[in-house]
Amino acid sequence: MTYLDALVPAAPDPQDLLERLHALGIRDGGQPVVPGPLDEATLNLVGHVITTTDRNLSLELPRGRHDIAVMLGVHLQLMRLVARRQGHFSRAGFGGAVAVIGLNTNLTERLRAIKVDRVSLSEALCARRIRADGTVVDLRGTVGPADERADALLYLNTSLGWPALPGVHVGVAVIDRTSFRNSETLTRALAWCERHGADRIIVVSHLGEPPQPPLTDGAHWIRWAWTPGLRSDVVHELGDGPICGPLSTNPLLDQPPRSVGAAVYIAPELSQLRRTCLRGIAAARRVNPPFPRCVADAVQLVNLLGALWGRVETANVWAAAEPRGTTIHTLVRQVRQATGEELRGPWAAFRETHWADLRAAALRLAELLTEYNPRLDMLLGLLDWAAAARPDARVVIRTNSRAGAGALVRDLTDQRPSLEAPLGHGDPTSARLAVLPYSDRLPWACAPALEIHLGVPAPWRRSALLSGEASEHLVVVDADEQRWLTTVLTGMNDEWTARLERAAQTLDLLPLPAQHIPAPQVVYGPIGIDDRGVDSDETTPVPMPGIDLDRLFAAFSSAVSQVDRGDEDDGRDPTTPAGGRPMLARALTLEPDGAEYWLPTDGRAEIVAGSRYSRVAVPDITAGMSVLIPRGESRDELYHRLLHAAHQDVDVMAVQLMLRRFRLAMHELYDRCGSWTEVARALRHRGSSVQSGSTCAAWASGEVIAPEDINDIRRVGRLTWDENLLIDRTWERIGAIAEELRRLHRSLGRLLSAAIGEVAAGRPGPNLDQLSQVCGGIDTTEILEEFEVRQVRTVSAPTTVPSSQLRRLLTPAAGARRSA
Repeated sequence: MTYLDALVPAAPDPQDLLERLHALGIRDGGQPVVPGPLDEATLNLVGHVITTTDRNLSLELPRGRHDIAVMLGVHLQLMRLVARRQGHFSRAGFGGAVAVIGLNTNLTERLRAIKVDRVSLSEALCARRIRADGTVVDLRGTVGPADERADALLYLNTSLGWPALPGVHVGVAVIDRTSFRNSETLTRALAWCERHGADRIIVVSHLGEPPQPPLTDGAHWIRWAWTPGLRSDVVHELGDGPICGPLSTNPLLDQPPRSVGAAVYIAPELSQLRRTCLRGIAAARRVNPPFPRCVADAVQLVNLLGALWGRVETANVWAAAEPRGTTIHTLVRQVRQATGEELRGPWAAFRETHWADLRAAALRLAELLTEYNPRLDMLLGLLDWAAAARPDARVVIRTNSRAGAGALVRDLTDQRPSLEAPLGHGDPTSARLAVLPYSDRLPWACAPALEIHLGVPAPWRRSALLSGEASEHLVVVDADEQRWLTTVLTGMNDEWTARLERAAQTLDLLPLPAQHIPAPQVVYGPIGIDDRGVDSDETTPVPMPGIDLDRLFAAFSSAVSQVDRGDEDDGRDPTTPAGGRPMLARALTLEPDGAEYWLPTDGRAEIVAGSRYSRVAVPDITAGMSVLIPRGESRDELYHRLLHAAHQDVDVMAVQLMLRRFRLAMHELYDRCGSWTEVARALRHRGSSVQSGSTCAAWASGEVIAPEDINDIRRVGRLTWDENLLIDRTWERIGAIAEELRRLHRSLGRLLSAAIGEVAAGRPGPNLDQLSQVCGGIDTTEILEEFEVRQVRTVSAPTTVPSSQLRRLLTPAAGARRSA
């Protein structure tokens, strides 16, 4: 008998929970949900772990946006209720609450949409949402003590922090690691489970993500992953299932997994310079951390240049607009000015042996890519290949940062204007071509999709290589990286072969398929894209004997993790060089515990004055004011958090698509004029009243929705000869659309104060209802509870701090460490 015979029995008991759910029928938002073979195998695996072992389970699924944690929470609660009704009060009939923990997973909202036999589960499952003050609220909005029902299904949104629930014992906790922004949140979630005496923990995470303690403890944890090899086995033996929404894993079977593809290019001088940089960085890794500032700058510069596939000038413009961004121009200046004088003590030998070569190679690499970046041509060639070889597939290009994605879109459309239409699509989940940062997660692919990775992803992004967001993955590499890609995938296969064999032995599920993650296959190239550094007509990669490239790439990945993990990870230590670029900020010391909250001096903060909500400039904040602070994992402002929720509405997304045309034209005008000051001067020459270049920059970034004078939109169109703004008096429609969006924003601001008061009192009222309507019908109560009102004790003088420290609540102990 194989493992699939045990997990998906050929002749199941008709009284089995899954069979009864099949017979009754599950609907999600009115749409039928038909569990497929992988759903059955997953749910039976969880039941098998709960009923036959005393261990916790780490369930690893291909990366993508889904609600499997919600489905697991519902299934465990139903399994426990059925077992208890049959008189079983251990194992399957476990005691204590079922707790689902996630960042904005919104379990209670999802339960309203899920029905079995057309009956809502919201009441039958005793579902409760945990509030920030440690009480719970049911789906009718009734607030009560957390220990009111010992067998409740609880939902904890990590944006609310980690409230204690006196008297509550957790039987099984389901942690949705896939919703978290950083590994630190998982550590806190596990600690919360331990404080509430959780008997079992199930962590749903991404396949390929580096595991963290204690999940690596084989004595207490079972790690199981649905690898490409296992999924192919499921399809071969059991077939697939219909596409039926985010509660099901059926999309993972609909598109058979392919081997990771490689597109190989040859650029001799770029490759040689990077080898020199990697040798220097590997040598720096052998010295005591942390890196001195000059070494950290060099590492970050090499990392940014390695991920650059467009023009340096464009990348600088987009990075400068990001609060946590660092421009290549800034790093080049800092590395050029660095003499190495700070490399003393244990770093003295590094200064004498490797610093000069590392510095020279990094600066030369920046010079070459500023002169001409051949990788952009390689990427355009790949898009042509995809159009011919994968005509039915949508294409997603991944970048390390949001600024990098914006810059690459700009360079692609400048180089090939025909790409503007597909890249300008409003919804990236359905666009035929999209450029997205790794931090943007898409639903599992339900149709052919090709994801292009620009270089081998760093270890903390490696789950993207096995993601379910695309049916095929293509990594663009040079010959050196091609070897590294093979090493990475071979290592992942070896790891999962050992992990799954150990899990199968524990669960008595042997034997398993032999190969889990196939080796990469070259599908494009190798082709020469740059003749700089070529001394002959040789066009094939030359092997480099004596250089352990795998060791160099591994050391480089480790070094980058200390310096720049990109914008998808908010969990970095703000006291390290990885804390982002230096920014001028003020610290608010808050009552009652003296915690610090840093805000940029040129930013604004949300305050509550009496019964009125407003936003004020940071220099205008004084002691005694009451500010709104995020409680948990979020670092957004309340106003922006609600706006983000409102902008998920399809109509609002269409509005943003129209405004995007104007913003692209503003960037085009900036390129022609050379600076925002010159843009303002050109508009004034055409009759505009705009006075400052910063106003024009705000129009381009979207910080200001659009000009108040709609004729400024027309002027921009004429200066750029952009027909999208001129034909059929489009500028007037964009002006009307902008005014409608302003109305939405003003309505939001007017309602906030009264709604905050209703939430604080625990009595939802008409203001919350109206706020919900403004935000597209979402449950705004949960969003409002993510924030607390804290009184300001003192305000510091402006001080330079790392950008990652901004809008982060630091305990007094953390603040003392930073000062030290």
